[in-house]
Amino acid sequence: MNFFRDKELAQRFVCDEVPEREQFWYLLVLSLLYCLLTSMTLNNLFYEPLNFWDYVMDGLIVIATILGVFWMYQINAKGDGRDFIARYTCLSFPISIRTLLIFIILIVGLLTLEVFIDQIEIAEEGGSPYFVAIIVLCYLYFYLRMAAALRIASATKE
Repeated sequence: MNFFRDKELAQRFVCDEVPEREQFWYLLVLSLLYCLLTSMTLNNLFYEPLNFWDYVMDGLIVIATILGVFWMYQINAKGDGRDFIARYTCLSFPISIRTLLIFIILIVGLLTLEVFIDQIEIAEEGGSPYFVAIIVLCYLYFYLRMAAALRIASATKE
């Protein structure tokens, strides 16, 4: 893998010397870097107190990302095994939009419940089990939808 030499990597693409398996590792590492950059722990380290649920959410997101990318790679490999990065990237776009809409609906629903049911305190400082549940549902939806789409794109008959 090329960690710093982007022009060398670009040249390897020109020569068709970057195999699918190596492309998979670029995607996985990039996804984990994204998890780090959007981490509740990292982003709130100096601003507000973190709680147990913030750490749980960060951990689950990293685990879901690792398992999800590996699972998607395996699905693509069981098919024709080609164009994993292109398929993953392009299919992620509409699936991410749908997932975002579902996330917004769930959050609005949860906050509406908080307004009408006095015993539920959802918007406490830091994360909450309710937000963690919504994140888990959204990741499950994303990867299940991605799995179905990748099966179609790679002509997998499962």
